[in-house]
Amino acid sequence: MEIRVLILEDDDDDLILILRELKKASFQPNYHRIMTEQELRAALNNGPWDVAIIDYYLPGFSGQAALKIIQESNKNIPCIVVSGAISEEEAITMMRNGSSDYVFKDRIGRLGQSVQYALKERAIEAERQRALENLKSSEAKFRAIYEHALDGMILIDLQTATIIDINPMITVLLYYEPIDLIGQSVETIFPKELTADYQEVLQLLKTNSPTTLTQLCRRKDDVFIPFDVNATVIPWGDQRVILVTIRDITDRLQFQMAVDIADDYHARWEHERELVTLKSRFVSMVSHEFRTPLSSIQLSVDMLERYYDRMTSEKRAERFRTIRQEIQRMDRLIEDVLLVGKSETGAIQPSRQMINLVEFCEKTFQHIQDQLGKQHHMVFEANQDVINASVDPNLLRHTLDNLLTNAIKYTPPGGDIQFHLHMNGENNCQIIITDSGIGIPKADQDRIFSSFFRASNVAERKGTGLGLSIAKQMVELHGGTIEFKSEEGKGTTFTITLPCA
Repeated sequence: MEIRVLILEDDDDDLILILRELKKASFQPNYHRIMTEQELRAALNNGPWDVAIIDYYLPGFSGQAALKIIQESNKNIPCIVVSGAISEEEAITMMRNGSSDYVFKDRIGRLGQSVQYALKERAIEAERQRALENLKSSEAKFRAIYEHALDGMILIDLQTATIIDINPMITVLLYYEPIDLIGQSVETIFPKELTADYQEVLQLLKTNSPTTLTQLCRRKDDVFIPFDVNATVIPWGDQRVILVTIRDITDRLQFQMAVDIADDYHARWEHERELVTLKSRFVSMVSHEFRTPLSSIQLSVDMLERYYDRMTSEKRAERFRTIRQEIQRMDRLIEDVLLVGKSETGAIQPSRQMINLVEFCEKTFQHIQDQLGKQHHMVFEANQDVINASVDPNLLRHTLDNLLTNAIKYTPPGGDIQFHLHMNGENNCQIIITDSGIGIPKADQDRIFSSFFRASNVAERKGTGLGLSIAKQMVELHGGTIEFKSEEGKGTTFTITLPCA
């Protein structure tokens, strides 16, 4: 290992011994021999030097003086004094003046070890100085950030929860001067009663877990201001402290409030617009759906008034039957409209009773088949004879009537309609109604349960757009769900899942 060595030695033999011991210790000394103070000062300016070996006794230039000059140069050069016998007092003075070690000439064999130790100590000291400089630099940067931050910053004792320091922004935000807060409890700013889980926050911080919360902070004038608060534990000198950063969110909350108000107005506007649209659809639907049966009734009444005496009994019965059917049709329409209105206002409460769903569903299916489904291939299936469930029979019948009527209406004559009833797990039953009809266009499927909405491919078929809306609401009143799968031109499957109890 090559080292640059200053050797203050006037005796040639001693110089040879010094160089020999350095080489024995595996050093390759690149040395400069010095005899006078002037030579020493000049050499110090031509460094750097790894170590200085000084003869304590030099003619006209003492080892003590050399030590002093080297120390005053601040070159961080370890010095080893080589001497004959010296007094204890002289040794102490020499060490005080900065000597790393001293070696007696009669024990010169220890010189290599002493140099190794001195170089190691110098490396440790250099590293310590670098760390100290880095720490000072970090502290200076932190202090600059701390003093000029746009957020308020507070240092809090981790153990006592008292305030150690505040930055100038705290005065701007909360009006407190340092004298008002330093040494005071953190509760001066963060009232315990307004801090959620106060002790829990402290415990989290003691385990070095950063904490973020929104907190009302007490200003000096006893006004409470909302802040985002971030707290973390940092080293501070020889202790660990809580660094709390606060940011005023008054403007943000006011902006959010304005956004919420705007959203509320927009939602109300959308609701009003939807009501206008529903009203328009309702008027259009009622106008269309009532005009047809009223026209039919009017025609039958006119025929009876004019030709009653000429009609056979069969013709009269047919006209009366037409009048009765059209009145029933309008009655069902009015019932549907009223049912939707009651459901949307929460005025309907299911009147439950325990029934055998298999028997109930089969009778409902048979009734619709006899009335409307004679031109279709209709099949009812249940995987067991008895399925008991607590339902409102009237509401469930209305739901099944609507689904089966739609299946028949939108399936061409000769098409298939299937009704399946089975248990789904221990506590739920499923009703599945499948048709082979015209299906629901994909673009319409998201709105198919909306009141008065009709799919774009059903314009030629009569309808109110209420049936599926009613079915969904009635099923949900039972705590159940209704889902569907549909492909235009191939058919639709509705699946109702109901709790049995």
